[in-house]
Amino acid sequence: SWLGPIIKGYNLAIILDYDGTLVPIQSHPDLAVLPHDITNLIQKLIDCKHIDVTILSGRSMANLKKMVNLQNVNLSGSHGMELCLANGLEEECEQAAVFRSKIPDLANELRQNVCEYGGWVEEKKFHVTFHWRDTNVNFRQMMAQKATDIIQKYGLQAVKAHFSVEARPPIGWDKGRGVYNILEKLYGVTWADNYKAVFIGDDETDEDAMRALSGLGITFRVGKPNIKTAASHRLANPDAVKVFLEWAIEYVEKRKSSFQTAGLERRNQGIRRKNN
Repeated sequence: SWLGPIIKGYNLAIILDYDGTLVPIQSHPDLAVLPHDITNLIQKLIDCKHIDVTILSGRSMANLKKMVNLQNVNLSGSHGMELCLANGLEEECEQAAVFRSKIPDLANELRQNVCEYGGWVEEKKFHVTFHWRDTNVNFRQMMAQKATDIIQKYGLQAVKAHFSVEARPPIGWDKGRGVYNILEKLYGVTWADNYKAVFIGDDETDEDAMRALSGLGITFRVGKPNIKTAASHRLANPDAVKVFLEWAIEYVEKRKSSFQTAGLERRNQGIRRKNN
C-alpha cells in the first residue's frame, strides 16, 4: 500500500468525523445510529496498542456520548469546543461559554421565523443549527439567507454545512483548531515526533481540519470525487471508510515490532542533531 511507507514506525492518531463519515447522512441526526459492525471495528482500533481514536463532531458532547458506545475512546463535540478524553481530561472552550446565554433566544427566534417550509432547528450547547434539508426546494435559498441574517443579528458566526446553516461563537474556532487541541492535549506540542495524524471527514466544516493538517498528517475527504477539497486523499463513502479502518488494524498488527525500532531511530536522530 502507498500509505505504509508514510506511517511506518509511527503511532496513529486517527480522528474521525461522525455523520457522513462513520454513518451515512440521515434526515434527522437521531437516525444516524452507529451500526454494530462499525462499533466493533472502532473498538478493535482503540484496543490496538499503537492506535488512538478520537471522534470529532459538530454534535454536542451530550449527544455524541448518547450515540457512541465505546470504551476508551476520545470524544470531541461542538467542533472541538467540548472535549472528553479517555485519560479522564474533560474541558470546554471558555471563549465559547461567553456566548452560551444567547443560544436559547437565537434558537427560539429561528424556530419562529424559518421553519414554516419544513426546516427545523437543532439547539446545542455552544451553537445552533438550522437544517433545511426537508425544506421545499423553492424556499431553501430564502430560508437559509433568512437564518443567516438572524444568526448575525445575535452576533454569532453563520457557517454553511450539509443542508444547514450553523450559528457558532465568533471566536475563530473550527475543526482545525479542534484537531490541534486534541493532539496537543493527548501527546503534547511535539506530537508529530511520534504520531501520524489521520483525519477523515465528509463536510465543508471538516475542510478546516484538512487544511490544518496539511503537511503534518494524512487527510481524507469522504464523498463524490468532484467535490473540491484540501484533503490529501479521498474515500467514496462510509463503506470505504470502513475498509480503510480494517486495513489500519491489519497493518499495525503485522508491524508491531517496527514501531519500537523506528521510534528509537527518530529519537537518536534528534539527539544527534541536538549534539551537532
